[in-house]
Amino acid sequence: MATIPTVPTNIGPPVYLQSPIVQGASGLDLTTVNGCQFLVERADGTTTTWTGSIATGATSVACTAQYPFQAGDVAVLGLWTIQTVLLVPGGSVPCEPPMKIRVVTPYQQ
Repeated sequence: MATIPTVPTNIGPPVYLQSPIVQGASGLDLTTVNGCQFLVERADGTTTTWTGSIATGATSVACTAQYPFQAGDVAVLGLWTIQTVLLVPGGSVPCEPPMKIRVVTPYQQ
């Protein structure tokens, strides 16, 4: 079972949320990805969307989606689910599986 990363409520710049992406069965050429979004479900059930970017160094089979945390982004304690969505010409492609983070107080790290 994968370890769920912890994120403190006081996180902010210059820390990034990063989602490594590898080419799946679809065969999507990852160099065609021109952006990304993170569909966020907080522990209390509320949702939001963060607009991210693709880190430099993407290849046809691997890339990294990233979002720079802003002050106040993670204020709700508990387990969050984050779905990475790649933006491609003509649409979008959700990445599976969604990632989990556990938001904790700075003193619980």
